[in-house]
Amino acid sequence: MSLERIVAGTGIVPSLLALSLAFAPPAAAGEERLFAFFHRGGDKGERHVLGEKELSAARSALQDLQGEARLVLFTEEKDCKECGEAEVLMREIASCSPKVSLEVLSLSAENSRAEELGVDKVPAVALLGSADTGIRYYGLPLGYEFETFVNAVRRAAEGEPELAPETMDALGGLEKPVTITVFVADT
Repeated sequence: MSLERIVAGTGIVPSLLALSLAFAPPAAAGEERLFAFFHRGGDKGERHVLGEKELSAARSALQDLQGEARLVLFTEEKDCKECGEAEVLMREIASCSPKVSLEVLSLSAENSRAEELGVDKVPAVALLGSADTGIRYYGLPLGYEFETFVNAVRRAAEGEPELAPETMDALGGLEKPVTITVFVADT
C-alpha cells in the first residue's frame, strides 16, 4: 500500500508537480513512492489531487458538454502505486460536470471488460462517449497532460473529432486499422 501524505491547504495550493517533487521524488529500487494528497478547506478531510486552479479550468472546459463522457478506470490494489491517486484524480474530473461519469474496475477482477477495451496495464482510463473513442490513457494525466486529458474528455462527449476536412479525408482513405501510441515523459 502506498504511503499518503496529507498537506493542509487553504484553497491556494502549490501545483501537483511541486508537491510531487517535494514529497515524491523518484523512488530507488525497492523503495515505496510517497504520494502527495492535500485537503482543501471545507472538504471534511477528503483527499484531493487537483488544486482550485485546475478544478476551475476543468469545470470551465466541461461545463457545456453536448453529450456524455464515461471514464472507465482500471486499477489494482496490489502492485500499483499510482492507482489510488488515479482514482482520486478521475473522481475530481468527473465531479466537474454532471455529464461525465466514472466507472472504477479492477483489471484482474474485470479482465473480460479490460480485454474488450484493450486495456492491459494499470492505472488506465478508457474514454468513452456515445461510442468507444479508442482513447486509452495509461498513468496519471498531470502537469501539461492534464489540459490535454480534459480536452480528450470533452471530445469523447461531443463524439466528433475536431479535425480539418482534409485530415478527415486522408483518414478516410486508410485501408486498415492504425494504432497510434504516444509516449509522454515527465520533464
